[in-house]
Amino acid sequence: MALTTTKQRRAIGERLAQERRRLNYTELQIAQLLGVQLEVYLQYESGEDDPGIFSMQRLYSIGFDVMFIITGDRYRLVCATGLRRLAN
Repeated sequence: MALTTTKQRRAIGERLAQERRRLNYTELQIAQLLGVQLEVYLQYESGEDDPGIFSMQRLYSIGFDVMFIITGDRYRLVCATGLRRLAN
């Protein structure tokens, strides 16, 4: 049983490509980082395959907004104001 629908995979793939372009990486660079063949990575971006949860940690480590990839919502540092107050 698939955990994601075709529509969800396509949306995740589109956002994955957006993040890759935002950070100026090539498809090949990200495929190498994830340890997959370029063809497999291209299937992630096209929505033909799901990159899976274990890929997200590696993507996060190089600056990808993983919450955006998964949900479509940009990460917001909601506690920044609170942290400044604690520092004072």
